[in-house]
Amino acid sequence: MIFVEIRDNMKNSKEYLDKVSKIIEKPYFKELEYYGVIDNEEIEYVLKGVYGYDIRISLIGYTGVKNIYNSRDKRIYQEYSSGQWVRREYDEVGNNIYYEGSNGYWKKFEYDEFGNNIYYEGSNKIIYKNEKK
Repeated sequence: MIFVEIRDNMKNSKEYLDKVSKIIEKPYFKELEYYGVIDNEEIEYVLKGVYGYDIRISLIGYTGVKNIYNSRDKRIYQEYSSGQWVRREYDEVGNNIYYEGSNGYWKKFEYDEFGNNIYYEGSNKIIYKNEKK
């Protein structure tokens, strides 16, 4: 595999892993395999570089589902053995503000100061707006 050869020629594996974290695309775990990154510590190192903050990875072996959680223990990424994936984003209080799937489907959410959903928009062209009068 060409990437293993490139990795072997680099000064250290951190240099290689840093480069991988800058070019990797979804599905992350499939791509990591492609780049020869299969060690759990290295996988975590690369994905921390992708996200720019501490994460926790949960690998559910028998189902092939791999999850990435943020520091608030919110699932921000999920990947299936088929390569399908789901990505989520949260606001500072933990409300889900964005959802995206590998099938192209996406949703955006907005909340008021009480955590009530006041806006929804999806790739299916449905828009919901709860305006206070």
